[in-house]
Amino acid sequence: MYKLTYKIAAMTDVGLVRTNNEDNLCVISDLDQKGSTWKNNEVCNLGKRGALLVVADGMGGMNAGEVASEIAVSVVKARFTDDIDKVDLNSDEAIVKFMNDSIVIADITIKSEGKHRPEAKGMGTTIVIAWLLAGKLYVSWCGDSRAYLYNPHRGLVQISKDHSYVQDLVDKGIVKPEDAFDFPESNVITRCLSHSSMKAVPDNLSAPYIVGEGDIVLLCTDGLCGMIRDNEIADVMSAHTTDMTECVECLIEAAKVAAGADNVTVCLCQIMGANNEIGRTNTAKAESVTPIPRPTNDTPSPKKKANGKKSEKEESKRRSIIAALITLAIAAIVFILMVEIPRLRKDAKEEVVTETSDSAKKKDNSSKKEMTEESKKSKDINHFNEKIEKEKDAKQNDILNKYNTKAAAKKGGANSGTTNPGFPASTLPTKSDTNKGRSVVSSLSYKVDSSQAQNKETRDKNIDNSNNKGD
Repeated sequence: MYKLTYKIAAMTDVGLVRTNNEDNLCVISDLDQKGSTWKNNEVCNLGKRGALLVVADGMGGMNAGEVASEIAVSVVKARFTDDIDKVDLNSDEAIVKFMNDSIVIADITIKSEGKHRPEAKGMGTTIVIAWLLAGKLYVSWCGDSRAYLYNPHRGLVQISKDHSYVQDLVDKGIVKPEDAFDFPESNVITRCLSHSSMKAVPDNLSAPYIVGEGDIVLLCTDGLCGMIRDNEIADVMSAHTTDMTECVECLIEAAKVAAGADNVTVCLCQIMGANNEIGRTNTAKAESVTPIPRPTNDTPSPKKKANGKKSEKEESKRRSIIAALITLAIAAIVFILMVEIPRLRKDAKEEVVTETSDSAKKKDNSSKKEMTEESKKSKDINHFNEKIEKEKDAKQNDILNKYNTKAAAKKGGANSGTTNPGFPASTLPTKSDTNKGRSVVSSLSYKVDSSQAQNKETRDKNIDNSNNKGD
């Protein structure tokens, strides 16, 4: 037979930016008594059916988020009040199934309510449930509302795992865990109640956690864990382990000092004492608390978190990034003006010079080609003229030879002692004269023409003299 005592404290705050509180919570310190409530920092004995802690963070704008979180909390509370006797409290599997089914039923109820309330269209909520039962802690959740476990000796450990876009990046190794807090899209969740037409898919611990003396269970919305880091949460809790009401108040105040841009809800349950059996088991079990792996087919859906200033650090970082981008843009413009444009101009000039040079070369080559063609034509003309002159000279020589032959035939050998009768020897071309070419032929042709009358007269005289001698 075990014995366990504990203290509970829970509060919710609208924060410094929002005008309405979309968070909701529920605490039943003793499920053995229907309609049981709680008093902050009151010491309680754990009953047979245990104690229930619920935190929900609504979303959807206007009053829709508040409606969704209220429905979720009410459905879970009703389930644990009216149907708890149907659960086999000795079966971990049956206990986890009952908790997950409660979340799914809350999801269905919110969707049904949204169809009948047009003003609440698009509403949704996250939820995290902790059931302290028989010295064990069972946790189920859907969304990014968290469950932590704090112990003075082991520090603060997150035992739930966010259904968020940034958590998916951490799981894939794209974002480091220590960088997740400052990630720009840390307010985007991948699962929640009343998300699209899909049925809610809650997660739970892979095994229940066996609590021990000094443990403090912390449930919170992202109005706390999204405003201050885990180490800051741990510092506050370590400084206020004796008074849970004071601890809750200090955690909420720390979130508001950091930014206070969202509603803040905190629920604490401190284990005051447990029998030896529970304490011994807890020492070995505490190190094995790990969240169950999530499916990978989640699709992101935006969750409206802080519309104002999330944190001064984030705003400062954002301004630094913008300033750096502006500086880079200015540097790029200066580089283009000082380096790239002159280089492009130089390249353009070189290209023009190259084109001019190529054009000149083409012109030069064309001129040379034309000169070569003209020279060839001139040579052909000279060759043709020489050929004509040679043919003309040959014809003149042929005519002269024929004439001399006829003249010699007429003489009948009368002037047999004279060499070439009818033409003075001085007028005939000599061997040496023939090498003179065209000028010799021309001279000869002229002399033949000019002395024809004289030769005829001389021939007539010679004929008369021959006749006289014969007489």
